[in-house]
Amino acid sequence: MKKETLKIKAFNNPEIISYNIIGHLKDNHNISLNPGEFKLVYNSVIQTIRQLGENDLLKHDAETIING
Repeated sequence: MKKETLKIKAFNNPEIISYNIIGHLKDNHNISLNPGEFKLVYNSVIQTIRQLGENDLLKHDAETIING
């Protein structure tokens, strides 16, 4: 089996986070997403960042947010 690497330049933090999520799904669960599914992940990331900002949680690390 030949492994190929695809490099994609992300332009903003939500894109970087979205590509990381998709990479995790592909590497750990062998799940590929089509462009429409990427858009869903991207919009979910944006909405999550907005909600974190509204609740003043962007100043905390992930462990603090998850563990309360």
